[in-house]
Amino acid sequence: MNRNIQNKSDSSRKKISIYPKRSLESIITNIATKMGLTIDFMCDNWVISLRKNKTTKYIFGYNFGLNSSTSKMICDDKYACSEILSKNNVSCIPYEFFNTRYSNRDSLIIDLFNFLDKYSSGVVCKNNTGTGGEYAYLCKTKKSLLLALDKFTNRNLNFIANPFLNIKNEFRVIILDGKVLLTYKKILNTIIGDGKSTVAELIKMIYPLTNEQIISCLIPNVLINDILCKGDKIVFSWKNNLQYGADVSFEIDDKRIIEHMALNAVRKVGVRLAAVDIINIKYTGKYSVTDYRVLEINSGIMMEKLYKLGYKKIAKSIYRKIISEMFV
Repeated sequence: MNRNIQNKSDSSRKKISIYPKRSLESIITNIATKMGLTIDFMCDNWVISLRKNKTTKYIFGYNFGLNSSTSKMICDDKYACSEILSKNNVSCIPYEFFNTRYSNRDSLIIDLFNFLDKYSSGVVCKNNTGTGGEYAYLCKTKKSLLLALDKFTNRNLNFIANPFLNIKNEFRVIILDGKVLLTYKKILNTIIGDGKSTVAELIKMIYPLTNEQIISCLIPNVLINDILCKGDKIVFSWKNNLQYGADVSFEIDDKRIIEHMALNAVRKVGVRLAAVDIINIKYTGKYSVTDYRVLEINSGIMMEKLYKLGYKKIAKSIYRKIISEMFV
C-alpha cells in the first residue's frame, strides 16, 4: 500500500515539475562536497541552499546571492541598463522601449512602423527581461513587426527594439568583484549543402533545434525548406547565443579592450557578479571602423551550454570561485 502511494507521489512530482534538469545541480553538489557544505534542493531544484556552520546562502536559478537587489534588477531590465550605461558614457546598444501593458495598440503600431522606417536593415524586437535569445525576432517588414507585437502582447511582455546590426563578433566576459574570471568569443556555426537536404535538416544534423527555434534565428533571405547546392556553405543564424548553435573560442585579439569595457560597465551599474555581452559592429564602406558596444549585462551566471560543449573544468572552476566568495 505504502509503495503504491509513494510511486503515485513520485509520478505526480514528475508531472508538475516545470524546470528542466540542469548540469548546475551536479556541479554544485560536487563543489559542496569538496568544500564541506551542506546542500539542500528546493522548488524542483530551482532553489539551492548551501550551509556552512551557522551560515546559509542561496542560489536562485542562476543567481548566487552576491548582487544587491537593485543591481540585479538593473541588469535584468535591458532598457534600464542601457539607459544607465549611456548616461555614464559607456558605449552600448540604444534601445527603444515598448510598453504593451499600458499602451494603446494603435499607438504601438505607429511607433513601431516609424522605428522600422528609420532602419533599412530591419529591427530586432526582444523581451526586455529575457535571456538566451528567447522571444527575439528579426523584423524587416511591417507584417513581421505586427506578428512580433502579437507574440509579446499575447504573453503580456514588454519589449525593446534596436536596429539590426552587422555584428562581426560577440564576446562574453564573466566578472566577479572587479576581476575577470573568463572571456570567450561566440562563433556562429555554419552548414554545408549536400544538394538534397533542407536547411532545417542540415541544422538538425549538428544542433538539436526545433523548427520554431530555427525559424526564429535564420538569417534574412534563408528559408527553413531551402535546399542548398552541394558544397554551399552559409552561417545559418543571426543570433549569437550558444543555445542557437554558436560555438566558443578563447583566441581573442582584442581581449584587453573587451575586458576593460566590461569592467567599466559593471562598475557603473554597481554589480559584483555578472556576465557582460559585448559586440563588435562591422561597418562596410571606404574606411574600416571598429565599434565595440555593450549589448547587455546578465546578473545570472548560466554555463549549461559551455559545460555541454566540453568545457567542464572551466565551468566548475568559475562556480567554485563564486561559491567560495559567497562564504567569505
